[in-house]
Amino acid sequence: MPRFLFATGIENSSPTVDNGRRRVDQMASCRHYELWREDFALAKELGVGAFRYGPPLYKTFMSPDRFDWEFADLAFAELNKLGLVPIADLCHFGVPSWVGDFQNPDFPDLFASYA
Repeated sequence: MPRFLFATGIENSSPTVDNGRRRVDQMASCRHYELWREDFALAKELGVGAFRYGPPLYKTFMSPDRFDWEFADLAFAELNKLGLVPIADLCHFGVPSWVGDFQNPDFPDLFASYA
């Protein structure tokens, strides 16, 4: 691994706003769910060696001990195919609605089961 690694990534924050009434999914806002293959290809074309990337926690962590890794599996397989080294971002900002918020005292244990 080189000493210096030029990296980029996709913003995967998905916080709730308006006192939890509305979720702002940055990946949806930039149409990444539709364009993820093109996004990765563009990063590769730029000569990026590593890519900070993570699945949207609120869509992946469905409930305690229930996960949906389908999108993450596809995305990480594509990163691998392109030779982009993933810097896995398991929780950038925002938790599933059923968790509440980061102040939930159960969050560390819940997140450990996810990670």
